[in-house]
Amino acid sequence: MRGARGLDWRDADLLVLDFEATSAEPRRARPLSVGWVGIGDGRVRAAECGYAVVRHVDPVPAGALAVHGLTPTSWPPDGRRKRCA
Repeated sequence: MRGARGLDWRDADLLVLDFEATSAEPRRARPLSVGWVGIGDGRVRAAECGYAVVRHVDPVPAGALAVHGLTPTSWPPDGRRKRCA
């Protein structure tokens, strides 16, 4: 498949992002976590991936935590991101 510039996606270096949020409402939603992985030569680069949970000052809705499988222990005490590879 070729993009708008005639480039095949397999010829590009990409970074894929996945966000989890407190709500499906874009105007009210706050990010809960983000995951990422690099792609190059048409392949996932497992060594170029990571995951981070976003800290919040105010309470996060319990339903949002449950649907994304997050718990109060999901936030590392040192605030560092987690490696997935």
